[in-house]
Amino acid sequence: MSEREEQVRVNQSLAWVGTATALMGVGDVATKAVLLAIWITPEEYGVATLALAAIPILDLATELGLPGALVQQGDHTPARLSTVFWLNLLLSLTIVAAIFFVVAPLLASHYQAPIVGWMLQAHCVKLLLQNLYMVPGALMIRELRFREFSLIRFLASVAENVALLVAAPLVGIWCFIAGAIGRTLVTTAGVQYFQPWLPRLLFDWAATREAVLFGLKTSFSRILFFVYTGLDFYIVGHFFGRTALGLYKAAADLALDPARIISTVVVSVAFPAFSRARGRPAVLAEQFLKLSRLSFIVVAGFLVIVVPAAPDLLLLLDAQWVGAAVAVRVLAIAALLRALSAVVPPLLDGVGRPSLTLTYMAVAAVTMPLWFAIAAVLLGDRLGYASVAWAWVIGYPIAFWVLLRFALRHLEIGAGRYAAAMLRLALWTGLAIAAGTVARALVAGVELPVVRALAAAGAAMATFVALLVVAEGITPRSLSAALKPPPRDAEPAIE
Repeated sequence: MSEREEQVRVNQSLAWVGTATALMGVGDVATKAVLLAIWITPEEYGVATLALAAIPILDLATELGLPGALVQQGDHTPARLSTVFWLNLLLSLTIVAAIFFVVAPLLASHYQAPIVGWMLQAHCVKLLLQNLYMVPGALMIRELRFREFSLIRFLASVAENVALLVAAPLVGIWCFIAGAIGRTLVTTAGVQYFQPWLPRLLFDWAATREAVLFGLKTSFSRILFFVYTGLDFYIVGHFFGRTALGLYKAAADLALDPARIISTVVVSVAFPAFSRARGRPAVLAEQFLKLSRLSFIVVAGFLVIVVPAAPDLLLLLDAQWVGAAVAVRVLAIAALLRALSAVVPPLLDGVGRPSLTLTYMAVAAVTMPLWFAIAAVLLGDRLGYASVAWAWVIGYPIAFWVLLRFALRHLEIGAGRYAAAMLRLALWTGLAIAAGTVARALVAGVELPVVRALAAAGAAMATFVALLVVAEGITPRSLSAALKPPPRDAEPAIE
């Protein structure tokens, strides 16, 4: 496969994953809006957050990064694949035991909410089921089969949202458990349909040892990521209570979830792309800059709508959620940096340097929780739970710079070149948000919040798109050209 063909494969993968993710995002936002507007109060949402904020960490702990090792490395034997499955299953059983007898009782006791422990224990069903799709799913990703994988993810998202809406009026916040299990069942069925695979009674430690060592480094890095991006919820709950936590979580859903979703897209496509190009520095550098810009543009495109319209969007749910608007606007700053930082770990992992990612994650996992706690103690009396949001703005740029330095040093890209590629996008984002804010001010006298929200969002998005077209040359034609395969060489004439 030529470099041009490989780049087209990456672009097409991004298109499929991005389209599926956008559709999923719309469905997820609509579903969550219905839940919060009708059935879930801020206090109940806070309780659910205490139970579920640790779930990403537990999910990663059950796989130990082994599926990622299958993506990074090729030449897989049936013995190696089966060994990965049995190791994952053993880890899952160990984590389930820890949840039942240690984690769930401790959280329930600390926050004086038994339901927190019960929900964690119920989530163990999902932890066990996901073993059935991890290995075949990794094989699909390795081959960049994102068309099928995106369809699976979309159908799984639909199943989750249907389960949430059906279960919410019946069992309240237990609907989140029903949704997670519904998503896992559909994912398992879809992956097994497109990539049928079942483990054999084989165990080859010698052939799998290298993958385990690689997986340990990458999984610890991702676990540490979810530690420092999830502890803010527990700190808000500890210092400010469940209702404040529900409002903070709603703000994070609006401001930080786009960055989280984009990071999923980027990691899915970037990791195999970087792994394939690991021996070609120029290609790596070009892919890194393109994916960084793409991550920023997509997240910024969502935030230019959310930031100026935040109070009205929350008011459409219910007046009890409007207080989260301040935190939304503060967290949006961190969201842009998190969109950029999402590109670096798959780069370092893909080129065989997961130890650098682990170093960064370890530093961030120590420093960011300290920032959260210090901000809550020093600023909590004046800013309330928004003080923790400000900790993101103060502390995360430092952590991001450490991570970025690792990437630039490996790629031999100057900081000036990187800054030039990103600062223009930041300027267009700021101008678009300003346009949305002005538009909202012009219709401030209108009583209907939906009108104010549409005015702010429409002006901001129109400005953002216009600036991308005029200043960056990003048009439908340019996007279409990036997805077209190169022309085949003409067949030699037969004389």
